[in-house]
Amino acid sequence: MPHEQGEHVSAVVIINRPVEELYSIWKNFQNLPQIMSYLDKVEILDDKHSRWTVKSPVGIPVTWDAEVINDVRNEVIGWRSLGNAQVANAGSVRFREAPYRKGSTEVRVTLEYVAPGQKLGVAVAKWLGQNPEQQLQDDLERFKMYLENDEFKPAGPPPTWSLASDDQSSTQSESSHQEIDMQNNPEDINHNM
Repeated sequence: MPHEQGEHVSAVVIINRPVEELYSIWKNFQNLPQIMSYLDKVEILDDKHSRWTVKSPVGIPVTWDAEVINDVRNEVIGWRSLGNAQVANAGSVRFREAPYRKGSTEVRVTLEYVAPGQKLGVAVAKWLGQNPEQQLQDDLERFKMYLENDEFKPAGPPPTWSLASDDQSSTQSESSHQEIDMQNNPEDINHNM
């Protein structure tokens, strides 16, 4: 998906948990339906690919495949939809230690989607709520509450290949990510944020 051609939504929350814990939760995409209310399920296909299913407004599930395009341990996870998506989309989650709140983490989620037609665009807006940015903020606030009240139940351990790929992703340098052309191989849809 070409950068900055779609609708952007983003939200930020500070959670009283360490960066490592939050990165680990998001790294296992099977946890995402517990965080993002419009997702029904995410199936892990391999270390870079997953299949996402959303709850459509008319009750028919809509599914697409996605790939991880950026993964720097305890900093950022970025993904984008593949060719089978009815709605091209991408997203990222960034983690950083919260200023002035030791042991807390700022979590910033950015989503971008391009709907090919007005009818489909309206459907996307309904999936995400009438105000997609507010829906995303509400989802993150609910996630924060569950975590801080020890009510969040992770989806279970990630597949074993996920642990091996963590070591590889942590060796990538930030400068190598900045050199990637967003249109040819986007590293993260909110790299300027």
